Amino acid sequence: MRSTQRVVAALLSANVQFCRALIGHQTPTFCSRGNFALQRGNVGPTTSSKVYNAIPSTRLMMGFDESDRPFSRINKSGLEEILDDIEKGGREDSGYIIIDVREEDEVAFTGKISKHAFTLPLSYIQRGALNMPDNDFMETFGFEKPLPDETIVFTCKAGIRSATAASMAGMSGFGNIINYMGGADEWFQ
Repeated sequence: MRSTQRVVAALLSANVQFCRALIGHQTPTFCSRGNFALQRGNVGPTTSSKVYNAIPSTRLMMGFDESDRPFSRINKSGLEEILDDIEKGGREDSGYIIIDVREEDEVAFTGKISKHAFTLPLSYIQRGALNMPDNDFMETFGFEKPLPDETIVFTCKAGIRSATAASMAGMSGFGNIINYMGGADEWFQ
């Protein structure tokens, strides 16, 4: 086997392991060529001249197993409990922040999961939004950046993009991360 072929085989193997850990499935059926490019660290074009510490490609290509996942997962009833906590004590007292990583047009079409959920599309997280200085984050997105001691709950349409966001948040140094697996598809049923 040529050295180029060995490198490609190693990269594909690492991508398969990452995808398995990321989405919690035994096969990487949801991982497309576009995701492979993303996992290699290609975060795509940006409309801003600022890219804040994009995730290093070496970290994403290491290959994770199920026990390495930096986040926990919840279902609809788990999210309902968290929303009750936020309703009673607000973001500060509950210790939770809910971030919907769907694009703005998706949220506009279906509505927000809750008035307590903030929209931060995955594309911005991939460009390093969670590593922005606090003031820049607030100015850009209209809400306070998650604090290191807060629990971030990510949601999306079906739980796949939110799992990606949760992994990236873990790699950005956040330790208390939850992925709502059902997403808007389950929430609005």
